[in-house]
Amino acid sequence: MLSFTADEVYEMAQVLERTGVQFYRRTAELAADGPLRQMLLSLADMEQNHLQVFSDLRRQLPAEGRRQGDPVPPEDVDEHRHYVRALVESHTFGAVDEAWFASPAARTPEDVLRRAAALEKDAIVFFLELQELVPLRQGRQEIERILREELQHLRILNARMHARSR
Repeated sequence: MLSFTADEVYEMAQVLERTGVQFYRRTAELAADGPLRQMLLSLADMEQNHLQVFSDLRRQLPAEGRRQGDPVPPEDVDEHRHYVRALVESHTFGAVDEAWFASPAARTPEDVLRRAAALEKDAIVFFLELQELVPLRQGRQEIERILREELQHLRILNARMHARSR
C-alpha cells in the first residue's frame, strides 16, 4: 500500500493550487468579457491564497511529518512516483492541456465556465482524498477550510453559468 508523508500531501496540494492559479490567469487573459475576466482573476487570487496556506503548512510541519530520505521502500519508488503524478494530473487543473487553450472554445464564456466548474469539481474530489491522508494535528482543519472554499468557487461558477443561460 502506498503512503504519503504530510509533506508529500502538501506538495501535491501546492501543485494543484499553482496550476489553478495558472489556469485562471490564463483564461482571464483570453476572456473578452470584462466581468468574466474579473471573476477569473478573483478566483486566481483565491487559489494563490490556498497555495500560500499549503506553503505555510509545509514550513510548520514537525520533523516526523517531513519527508526524510525516501519513506517508500526502494522496490515501490517508481510505482509511488507514478501514482502521485497520475493522482495530481488527473484530479487537478493540470489536466487542462494546450490544445484546449488553442481552441476557439477556450474563448467562449460558456466553455470557460464549464471547464472551470469541471476542474473545481476535480479539485474538490482531490481535496476529499487528501484530507484523509493528513493527521488532524498536521493541518486537516486547514484542508477542510480550503475544501469549503473550493466548494464556494464552484458555487460562484455555477451562479455565473446560470445567469448567462437566462
